Order: sequence, then structure tokens, then C-alpha cells
Amino acid sequence: MGMLVKVFDDWKSFIHTLVGFIASIHPLWLIAVFVVYLCYELLTSKNGGECLGDILEFCFGAFLWSFASGGWCVLTSLLY
Repeated sequence: MGMLVKVFDDWKSFIHTLVGFIASIHPLWLIAVFVVYLCYELLTSKNGGECLGDILEFCFGAFLWSFASGGWCVLTSLLY
């Protein structure tokens, strides 16, 4: 039987996404915050599915930053 992974299952899910978004502004921040965040999740998660879901939420925030900054670069390159 597989592991049940829940994503966006509580109010803290949006904070996980926001932290991933903000941490992605600079690559060094992303690495440092992800290591701290991973340690935090490993210590506080009740099970593996919850831990994996929270990490996916963090990664989704990082993806949103990449998407937003890439879109901004494309838009500004089209204007000049």
C-alpha cells in the first residue's frame, strides 16, 4: 500500500509556499532556508506523507518565484 501525501491540507501550507517563494529570491537563501526547513520538517512532522507534502508546498513556492521572475525577464526583454 502506498503513502498518502496531502498538499495544502492546513493553514500552514500557505506559509510553507510563501517561505519557498521568498527564499528563492537568491540562490544562497534558497539553499540555506531549504536545509533549515528540511530539518524542521523532519523534527515536527507526524509521518512521512505529511513531511513530503510540506516539502512539496515549499517547492511549489520556489516554482512560483521561478515562473514569476522568468516571466518578468521575458517581458522586459521584449520591451528593449
